Amino acid sequence: MKEDILEGLKSAVSKGESLRQAMQSFYNAGYKKGEIEEAARDLQKNKIENQKQPLRQEEPPKEEIGVPKERKSIQKVSDYKQTPEKPKRKIWIFVLAIILLILLGLIIGLFLLREELTELLGKFF
Repeated sequence: MKEDILEGLKSAVSKGESLRQAMQSFYNAGYKKGEIEEAARDLQKNKIENQKQPLRQEEPPKEEIGVPKERKSIQKVSDYKQTPEKPKRKIWIFVLAIILLILLGLIIGLFLLREELTELLGKFF
């Protein structure tokens, strides 16, 4: 457990966070105060020991795994909200709407012109 806290403190400090802030974050996360303080002491002790050691040749910076250097294109993972309508479906909707309008016109025409139509049909039958 202490090793996890120590690694977390190292990581936070390397990212520019103060040791005190990192310790407070672990305390807020529910870790025991004594374990946090012990890990912080070990971290400070390791810093002092590292400063006393002779300087070694610097290693070239390691590439971070999983972090792309450049984004070339954005990959869509899911089209859940964006489902494009198929062209055939649009055509069918258009045709059905026209048929509906024609039928509505015929019904209204029959209703308004029913007397004229009955006279016209009466002549043939």
